[in-house]
Amino acid sequence: LLAQRLAAYSKNPNPDDVQLIGDAVRWLREAEQAGWIVEAVERRYGYTNLYVQASDGLVQAILGRPVDEVTPVEDCILGTAVYGTGHAVGHVASELAPSGTRAAIDMILRSNTATDTVGYNGPVRIYSDGLTKSASRKRLVLTADGLSSMPAATNAITQTDIQCIDAGGRTLIEQFAWRRAGKQEPLAEQIAARHAEQRINARLDEQTAEQIAETNRNYHRKIRRPLALRGLFPGALAFSTTQDAVHLAALQARAAEDLAAPTVPPAMVGQPDLGVRVHESMINNFAEGLFGGMIVTEQELQQNAVDLLGYLPDRLKNPEEGDPWSITFPPRQPISVAFTADGFSVTIRGVSYTRGNNEYPGMNVTATYRIESGQPLRAVRQGDLKIFPPGFSPDAGQRLSAREQVLRNLLERRFQQVFPQEIVPEPLAPKGERLANVGKLVLATWQSTTGWMTLGWDRVPVEPQAAPPPAK
Repeated sequence: LLAQRLAAYSKNPNPDDVQLIGDAVRWLREAEQAGWIVEAVERRYGYTNLYVQASDGLVQAILGRPVDEVTPVEDCILGTAVYGTGHAVGHVASELAPSGTRAAIDMILRSNTATDTVGYNGPVRIYSDGLTKSASRKRLVLTADGLSSMPAATNAITQTDIQCIDAGGRTLIEQFAWRRAGKQEPLAEQIAARHAEQRINARLDEQTAEQIAETNRNYHRKIRRPLALRGLFPGALAFSTTQDAVHLAALQARAAEDLAAPTVPPAMVGQPDLGVRVHESMINNFAEGLFGGMIVTEQELQQNAVDLLGYLPDRLKNPEEGDPWSITFPPRQPISVAFTADGFSVTIRGVSYTRGNNEYPGMNVTATYRIESGQPLRAVRQGDLKIFPPGFSPDAGQRLSAREQVLRNLLERRFQQVFPQEIVPEPLAPKGERLANVGKLVLATWQSTTGWMTLGWDRVPVEPQAAPPPAK
């Protein structure tokens, strides 16, 4: 029976076969029987089922920023105490460093710092202007554990121009100071450059440490820890970088329970700024871990959407006044997707439903879509929603009971909004001050093949704001 199901699944992947194969493999593992079969199935159906890539241009838009800041200068060069201000103007850029074991991203700061200082050495005051040109590099490292960094490294060149030397009108001392300053100027500039490198490195390390700490707190609090507590954190999560993109590869499959992808993914189409290749097993395994055997109320589902997206999509709002819904999901395959050539289907399985104090029997809801080309890309629903009890076969002449028909009509009205006639994905608009330069990500590629779906978003940069008119 297992061999038959495996053969059928290889020809036509479907959630029913996935469940039967998974149950059989789990039984064999628990019974410690046919270990070679278990290993063979896991090896054959254990490919990574999620790939995400972000282009160097997108990373640059996230990390890049102008630098324009004024800081105090306090130094000691060749026995002279120096005080003043420095005005740094420059830009932070990014560069990807190829790595097969982690994502390596170099932050590159190029800046020019103009200084206005006064040096104090005994009775002498040395008034100087200076210009320090610097280039800094700091590597960020991204792994499944979070974000870390390496110490910053800076190369700087300093040029100074002594404007005035004042010794309180004592001419001989001033003349001596001018001669000495002229002789020491090359060495003083070298020392000033080294000190500038140290200050820039310390400032970069300090600023980056604060941002990394905040990023890691959010990552562990909002993503890793909640998923790990529910056993939903990917069993394998790897990052890497090429010169063109940051790559993420994840395996969403619980050991001894879930099948993953049976094949490697199709090639990415074009060079999108954000690319995703996802196998249906990733979504199905995640949904089973999240909803399997759960009773989910309408309010909980809406709150989950708000937590995930930051807002409540219109299709999840209840268009009808009245009592809220709840769904009791089965332990296996509560929500499943199936990717086919040029389309996909989504099935929601309910063991039972409630509306207010009324209870209703189990019913499955399936919507099938075809992806159509053109701009904007869209998916068009094929026919009506299929709403039938589990195991019901309308082609075999079965008929719904009166209570089932009532539930079918209620579900049809409710899910017409969840599964509209046409789905047109809206552009992604990252929010937050640090993501202000990203702009919008417009879906440019949407393709489906057997088991796999490929999506690619192109970035539409933020239009520069027009300069305000000059004051009259």
